[in-house]
Amino acid sequence: MLRDARIGVYQVGGRGGITSLPLPPIFQADTFDVYFEADETAIAQMQARNDPATSRIFPYCLGDRDGSATLHLNYDPFTSSLLPRNEDFDFTSWSRRDYPHAEALRTIRDVPVQLRRLDGLDLLADPAVAPPTAMFLDTQGSELAVLEGGRALIGEHTVVIVTEAEFAPYYRDQPLFGDVCAWLAQRGFVFVAFADGPVPVEPFRTPLGQRGRSMLGHCDALFFRRIEALTCTEHLVQLAFLAMQFEHLAFGLRCYDRIVAGGRAVEARALPHAYATFVLDVGRARDDMPVFYPPTFNDLFPTVEASHDRFDPRIAQAEFDRRAMERTASVQRRLVEQGPALTALASLGDSPIEATFRRYGFARQADAIKARRLRDLEEMLGDFGITIQRSEAAATTSTT
Repeated sequence: MLRDARIGVYQVGGRGGITSLPLPPIFQADTFDVYFEADETAIAQMQARNDPATSRIFPYCLGDRDGSATLHLNYDPFTSSLLPRNEDFDFTSWSRRDYPHAEALRTIRDVPVQLRRLDGLDLLADPAVAPPTAMFLDTQGSELAVLEGGRALIGEHTVVIVTEAEFAPYYRDQPLFGDVCAWLAQRGFVFVAFADGPVPVEPFRTPLGQRGRSMLGHCDALFFRRIEALTCTEHLVQLAFLAMQFEHLAFGLRCYDRIVAGGRAVEARALPHAYATFVLDVGRARDDMPVFYPPTFNDLFPTVEASHDRFDPRIAQAEFDRRAMERTASVQRRLVEQGPALTALASLGDSPIEATFRRYGFARQADAIKARRLRDLEEMLGDFGITIQRSEAAATTSTT
């Protein structure tokens, strides 16, 4: 097993010293924070905000090589970078006020730094340090270089990556979102979602009233390791937990299915952490859920001919409409026959899965899963003329 199977949360560009993976109290003993920050003046605050028993803070500038480099320390220290600002555009972002890059990214002084590769630090020689299960990168344009310098550790241990990535070149010669996606795809990661953003940006600063559509500026991009590539029980459980924490329930449940199918449930239960128990409890809660799949394209067009007839000019519109109504009515009848499952899914109370999330302190995630359940159900039923009628006691469905 991976030591004691703690989730190592590695934060590169860790200025501020606040964890990127805040969790409910029951999981506090399950994680270990590792921070890297190139600006040594930020280290004291980071140390004051973290317990050395559950974290490490390193004043290292990570990159794809070992050697000397220059850190451009900017007016807004959060924008400091190994790369100079791209002056081809006067990028300006908006958050109830303007944020002109020409002001915020103006270099105040250049600081000589020593670049270090993550793979060359031998961090795991310290038995207290957990491996990099989840990596969060915010290094203002050098994220791809950091990944390249840690490819061995990442390949062995990492199941989730959240990295800032730009669509617009804020810094000179920086890799963009597509470059990061391609590098990670080659190494077994799949882009899942924008954890934050995309943030819009104006290419040139203009007065209010003279602004139209913005460019896409940057985002925090979320990547998961491909599930089929994971053979280690701990990794499957960790990815299941982190996917569920990020509200990607389908990913989490697919990991759970692989654990069960591989006969690894006993190993998962043996992990000495609350996150493993949570994953198993969510999997068991699914057994108490109604099994209902929405209609598919094939349900509406059950034969190739039915699908292709939509483009046959020999079929009159009235005949086409008649056939479509017959197919819709057939699906509607099948939906009504599944009334008990639909009624259960229409409940405003927590489902078994949502109740499990809430019991562990994941209220936001429980609310999001419930909102998706209710929204999808109402949209689907509405398309087939079925309404949900709710009372204080229960929900029922009826055709209109």
